[in-house]
Amino acid sequence: MRHDLLGMWNGVYDGPDSGRAQKYWKTWSQAISKTLVANQESAGCAKGSWGADDRWGFEGGRVYATAINALTLEAYYRLPGSPATWK
Repeated sequence: MRHDLLGMWNGVYDGPDSGRAQKYWKTWSQAISKTLVANQESAGCAKGSWGADDRWGFEGGRVYATAINALTLEAYYRLPGSPATWK
C-alpha cells in the first residue's frame, strides 16, 4: 500500500489550527498513528524505520520516510492546540 507520508504530516500539523480541530483532529491523529506504527519495520537492520514507499520516497529514501513519520507521530505532544494541550 502506498501512503502519502507528507500528506499525513500536513494533515496532522494543519488540524489543530482549523476550526474543526477538537471534533476531528484526535480521530485523524489516532488513525495516522495506527497506520504508521503498523508499517514500521520490525526486524533486521531497518528495525524502527519506515520504507520509502510513498509518492516522495524516491527523493529521500528511508531517511526521509523515518524523519517525516517521526515528526508526524510526535505532533500530538508538541503542537500548541493539539489534544495534549486541551483542557
